[in-house]
Amino acid sequence: MRRSLLAAAAVALLAGCGSTVQQASLGASGQPAANGDSGLGVPTAAATAGAGSGVGVGTGPAGSNGAVGGPVAAGGTTGGGGTSTPGGTGGAPTGAGGRSRINTPLKLGIAYINNQTASSALGVADPRKNQVKAVIEAYVHGINATGGLDGRKLVPVEYEWHSGDGSWSTAAASACAKFTQDNHVSVVLDEAFGTVGGFRDCLQKAGVFDITNQTVGDNAASAAATLYAGVGGLTLDRTYSAVLTGEMQSGYLHKTDHLGVIVEGCPENERAWSRSLAPLVTRLGLPAPKVVTFNCIDSTAGGATDGQAAISNAILRFRQPPTVDRVMFVSAEEAAALLLFAESASSQDYHPGYLLSSNAQAHLSTESGTGFPADQIPQLHGVGNSPYGDV
Repeated sequence: MRRSLLAAAAVALLAGCGSTVQQASLGASGQPAANGDSGLGVPTAAATAGAGSGVGVGTGPAGSNGAVGGPVAAGGTTGGGGTSTPGGTGGAPTGAGGRSRINTPLKLGIAYINNQTASSALGVADPRKNQVKAVIEAYVHGINATGGLDGRKLVPVEYEWHSGDGSWSTAAASACAKFTQDNHVSVVLDEAFGTVGGFRDCLQKAGVFDITNQTVGDNAASAAATLYAGVGGLTLDRTYSAVLTGEMQSGYLHKTDHLGVIVEGCPENERAWSRSLAPLVTRLGLPAPKVVTFNCIDSTAGGATDGQAAISNAILRFRQPPTVDRVMFVSAEEAAALLLFAESASSQDYHPGYLLSSNAQAHLSTESGTGFPADQIPQLHGVGNSPYGDV
C-alpha cells in the first residue's frame, strides 16, 4: 500500500538538483565519512563559485520536497529556497574552464517493494503488481542509453523487499548490508523502507546518501539524519499538524467535535503525537481526544493481527459517550490502519468522519478489488501534500 517511486524527482536529485547534505557529516577529504566514492563534494581551498561538480549543500528554508534546504543547482549556483556550495575536486580530472568532473560509474542502490503477499494478508489486491520494478529498471536503462547521469553510467544494485514475508527489521538490515557491505554503493534510491526497521539509520552510519519517497519519521529523527533527502513526504509532525489545522479551516472539524486518535506505537509516531499534535489539539480548542495505541508494526501478519484487535477495541471505546465523530491515524502505515478501521466500522454500522493525510492513499478506496467498504467512502476527508496520490 506504499507509494510508487517518484522516479523523475528522485533521480534529478542525483544530478545535483537538490540535497540536504550537511558539511558536518562529511570528512576532511570532502567526502562522506566511510564512503569515498560518492562525489558529494564540499569546498576545498582551490574551489571557486561555479567551479564545483559536487552536489550543493542546501542551507535555505524548507523546500517544496519537505527536506531541509531547498533544491540546489549543480556547480555552485543558487537553487529555490537554498544556497549551494561548490563541490571539491575529489581528485577528479579538471575540464575546460576549471570545472572538475567525476566520470566513473555511479553505483546506485535501489530498494523497491513487492506488496503482493502483504496485500493478500489484508484481504486486498495491490493494483500496481510489479510496476515499480519495471519503472525503475526502464529509467536506469534510459539514463544510461543517453550517456549516463552527467556523464556517469549508473550501475544499479537492486533489493526487492517482499513486505509480507517475515520481519521488516530483518529485511531492512539485509538491504542495508547489501548496499553498504556487499556492494559499497554511493547513493541509495529508496522506494521501500524509509525509516522502517532502522534502514535510514543504517545507511547514515555507513555514510551512504539516501534519497527516499517513503516515511521520513518525526521532526526529531529527521533532523538527526543529515545524509538523506525526503522527496515524497513530510515529517509526521508536519503532516498531521496540517491535517488538524486544515480541517479546522475547512470547517469539517469543529470545536464541538470529539476526536479519536489511533497511534502506531513506534517511537517517531509517539514523539510526534506527544510533542506536536496533542499540544496542537489543545491550542485548537478541541475537547480532550480519546487516544488508542497499538504495537509498532514489524511484519504484515503480526501488524494486521495486532492492529485489527486494537482497532476493534478502539471502535468500542469511540462509541461510548461522548461518541467520537472524527477519527485520525498517526502512523507511517496510515493506509493499512484506515482499511482495517473502515472494515470494522462498517461491520458495526459506525460512520465517523476521517481526518486523513496523503499517507492514507484514499484514492485506492475506489479501486476495484481493494475491498474498501463503500459506506465509509463519503466520510473520507483529508489535507494532502502529494497531488500524485491525492487526486
